[in-house]
Amino acid sequence: MSIPKGLATLILCCTFLSAPALSDCCGPVPMPSEQIKLGSGWSGSLFFEHMDMSSLRRGTKEVSPDQVLTERLNAGAPAFSVPTRMYMDRASAQLRYQFNPEHSLRLTIPWRFNQMDMRMASRPGAGGGGHGHAHHRIAPQMDHHNTGAEHDHHQHDEMGHEAHAEHHHAEHGGHGGMNPAAPMFMNMTMDQTDGLGDISLAYNYTFQLDDNTAWVGGGVSLPTGEWDERGGGGGLIHNMMQPGSGALGLSAEAGADLPLGDSKFSLHPRASVQWNARNPLGYQRGSRLDYELGSRYQVHERVGLSLDLVGFMAQKDTSNGTIDPVTGRVAFQSPQTSLVDDVINTGGQFLFIAPGLRANPTEDIALGIQYRLPIYQKVHGTQLGIDSWYRVFMSARF
Repeated sequence: MSIPKGLATLILCCTFLSAPALSDCCGPVPMPSEQIKLGSGWSGSLFFEHMDMSSLRRGTKEVSPDQVLTERLNAGAPAFSVPTRMYMDRASAQLRYQFNPEHSLRLTIPWRFNQMDMRMASRPGAGGGGHGHAHHRIAPQMDHHNTGAEHDHHQHDEMGHEAHAEHHHAEHGGHGGMNPAAPMFMNMTMDQTDGLGDISLAYNYTFQLDDNTAWVGGGVSLPTGEWDERGGGGGLIHNMMQPGSGALGLSAEAGADLPLGDSKFSLHPRASVQWNARNPLGYQRGSRLDYELGSRYQVHERVGLSLDLVGFMAQKDTSNGTIDPVTGRVAFQSPQTSLVDDVINTGGQFLFIAPGLRANPTEDIALGIQYRLPIYQKVHGTQLGIDSWYRVFMSARF
């Protein structure tokens, strides 16, 4: 079968599969193409992914946290908070059983680690903005006699997590004095949240297109992860910090391995989509389509270089306004005081260039690493963009 025909087949599969998808920031845990080569029977993979988000964006442009905070205060908000950096890590164990050359099942168990830095601004008399809103999790003891120098404190937020805060005034009065009408700014670091994510089970059908290997599949993700974690004061932590979604999910995927004749080059297009239902508190993570056009160059019999174009498109999250029975407020939403707790600021389009290295030390073991650098980002609303993202894996046949 020719390469153009194989690509056309994959495009048709991806078009058919382009349904709503689950918005997990790291995306679905993939099945490495190397795992297919391990043959029938049991095989497994271990993945680790790290995503660093440290630039606040509005559409395609970067915007400073202080600009956003000043805009919100000028619009009348007594206090407002924005994220300034977030780390998302995911470690996953994947177990696969190949019944025969065509049929296989794949079980994926993820464990997630999330940490976020935030910056908050408040007007005098707003009390720091932390007491009446679940998303503002620090009630600082402001030093109103400081002269502008920053003060470091360890405090406990209303989640019961310890957070490190630095606060200072943006403006100062004459003779080194403080302008009492100036807003107060404070930097905060939330404690890391970690826990089991949503476990998924997928079925794959593998078939041959002449000399090419292709597959299609579908699966389900179960609401096994913690999705309603609360702080000591009973408030829900940010939805994007929750390890799980709290809802059933469906997925579909397609891919192919296309050698370019007798050369050492090959193409590896693939795509996946997932969809999540609404969780019991009315929050639904946006739909998402992940896609990849991979290329490989076999440097040695057991070593290959890769250069991929990787991207995803995510729709906005939605909330139906369900009231959290503990706090009496809309669950996971507080758009008046928090950039993170607003579904307007979710989803977007992202494209990366991704060099990588893959190796097969033995016939039963495959190793790989891929580093993703963003080349295009367009976010909905104002939110953190993705600055770097890497993924490492090891696969083995038992």
